[in-house]
Amino acid sequence: MSNLVPPTESEVRQLVDEFYAKLDAHAPVEEYIDLFAFGEPDLILQFPGITLTSWEQFKPWYEGTLNEFFDEVHAAEKIELTANNEQADIKAVVHWEASRWKPPAAHSQRIVASVDQSWVVIRSPETLKAVFKQYIVYKLNYLNSSTQSK
Repeated sequence: MSNLVPPTESEVRQLVDEFYAKLDAHAPVEEYIDLFAFGEPDLILQFPGITLTSWEQFKPWYEGTLNEFFDEVHAAEKIELTANNEQADIKAVVHWEASRWKPPAAHSQRIVASVDQSWVVIRSPETLKAVFKQYIVYKLNYLNSSTQSK
């Protein structure tokens, strides 16, 4: 157990804003290494259809998403934070939009969803910045005539 205090709500929001800005810009995978607690043995990143627990798993997953989704928009609609001990536990709802083209389709598909998530954010012992220790996607609630991601 360390003496690090849990991240504040403003630090969590800064982390989330930075993460989603990188996702929307399709930033190089190396830019994500300081946003997650990749050195923690209980790291969990759970996305639809896959659970990741290391940097070595994150890299190919992320590069695969770059080939599947484009014109992405992520925005945190709701963040409920509870700090306890050394971490912040967060329930979140994220607005996500993306286009996807699957060959040989004549047109791309647009996905629009409200995504129920939970996060555990800790303070990195190396950088003292907020990092995701858990990032769990529970449910994609598709909006209107959105194409469901499969």
